Amino acid sequence: MDFQLEGWPVSSRVAAEILDVPVETFKNWRKKYGLLPNNWAGKGRAPEMHFLLRDLLEARVAQKLIGI
Repeated sequence: MDFQLEGWPVSSRVAAEILDVPVETFKNWRKKYGLLPNNWAGKGRAPEMHFLLRDLLEARVAQKLIGI
């Protein structure tokens, strides 16, 4: 079985769980500080955001740098 973790999208809630922060904090990083790109999972009025491994790594580095 071959997994391609780099292309596996996760939601904001799952990303927050992986980073061990409240989902509101994760969303704040994205909206207020523009930390992560806006990647949309699908078409429609309000599709759910999704993040890739590289986005989570970027967020983790920022998290470490600010000491959270």
